[in-house]
Amino acid sequence: MAAEEEDIQSVAEVEALHGDEAPTALATPHPIEARLVELAELREQALHAGSAAAVERQHQRGKLTARERID
Repeated sequence: MAAEEEDIQSVAEVEALHGDEAPTALATPHPIEARLVELAELREQALHAGSAAAVERQHQRGKLTARERID
């Protein structure tokens, strides 16, 4: 059901952008949008980089991780 709602929303967005000239079939995502999704995924991976054991080892040594120092 969620997929159907997304399809309806996508059609509404296309119609809002293109008016009466909107294509009848669902448009494929714009390449930029796909890249932004990929960027968000890469940022999430970067935030959680390193194993829990490595983080614990840093803390046992009395050090912060690089991400903790940046924050």
